[in-house]
This record gives sequence, C-alpha cells and structure tokens, in this order.
Amino acid sequence: MRKTEESSLLQELACTRNGISDEEREERLEKYGYNDLSAMQKHSWAYFLVHSFADAFIIVLLVLAIVTFVVESDILSGTIILALACMSAVIRFFQDYGSYRDMQKLKEMEHDTVRIQVPTEDGTEVREVPVEEVVPGDIQLIGSGDIVSGDLYLLESKDLFVSVSAFTGESIPVEKYKGVDDRTVNAAELNNICLSGSTVNSGTGCWCCSTYREKFLSR
Repeated sequence: MRKTEESSLLQELACTRNGISDEEREERLEKYGYNDLSAMQKHSWAYFLVHSFADAFIIVLLVLAIVTFVVESDILSGTIILALACMSAVIRFFQDYGSYRDMQKLKEMEHDTVRIQVPTEDGTEVREVPVEEVVPGDIQLIGSGDIVSGDLYLLESKDLFVSVSAFTGESIPVEKYKGVDDRTVNAAELNNICLSGSTVNSGTGCWCCSTYREKFLSR
C-alpha cells in the first residue's frame, strides 16, 4: 500500500476522493462486517515472559551456558553467560509488554465516532459515524487530538504530525505527508501511512481507509 499511487489505491478500493455513497457503505458493511476491536487478542504478562526467552540469540546463550556448566565445569563462566541471557530476556520482556499495554490503552481510548466524507448531489458532506461502521474506501478527516481508527493512506495534509510511540517507542512525533514512500522502515514511520491507534499531535489530514479489522494495532 505504501508504494501505491493515490489513483491506483482509489481504484483498487472502488472509491473517490469524495468517499463512497451511503448505499455502497451499507453493502460493504454487510460484506466485511463491523470494525470490531473487541476481538483483539489479549495476553497475560506470563505470555510475554515466556516469549522473551524464545529469541534465537538468547537460546544460543542458554545452550552455551549449559555446555559450560556440564562439559567444561566452569561455574563462573557459565554463570556469567546465564546472567547475560536472563538480562537480555528481561529487557525484551519489559519492551514487548510495555508496548502491548500502551496499545491496549490506545484501544480503549479510541473515539466512538469518526468524521468521514460522503458524496452528495451538491458535492460532499462531512458526517460522523460510529467507529464500528468504518469500511474500506471511507475517506476520513482527522485533526489534532484524534486517535486513528483503521490503517489509513494519506491523500492530503497540512502540518500533520502523528505520535507513533506505541509502535516504535519514540516519543518524537512523525510528520506525515502524501506521496509514495518506498523506504524500508517501520510501518508506523512511513510518510504516507497512519496506523490504527496513532495519535494526531497537530495539523489536519484527509485519509483513505484501506484496512480496519486486521490492523497493526491488533497484531
């Protein structure tokens, strides 16, 4: 999606810059279902603690520690290696579990409604709809203080800065602007993409909703 031209994306989603009609929205809502975030899988802290030891590097250190204890009978070296493995696992645990809790909080804070554009005979109309009724192809309008619902592709913006700390851990907001972005970076740092759960620090933007239920926030 990040490498897709605006015209190609609009064509793929069968929508225009003005959005989609009420009739089309009803059909897509029936086809794709509601944008229900309650299905987001939840995990306990124990899950992340066990998962933190599944890293290949940590496993190698644990095996090396066992070999050092059993084969070489070197208690000191084995203890040092084991301590390094445990420290690495604990650091990863706090990072992963902290990010998970942040995303849970963002999920709970998501707005009950979003502003979308709807085509009319006289042009376009800005309308508020429940988050659950957002469908692919909706054109969303976001501004300072908004929490994004759905993964969005930027169509236009003005001084738009978005907080993506829940995804990257960085506290500095990232500027978003339209255009193809073919860099190999974290999805949250892409210039033309705004992930569900991101917070708008300042500015305004017009976005096309490309996904909603299966989004990065729920992964």
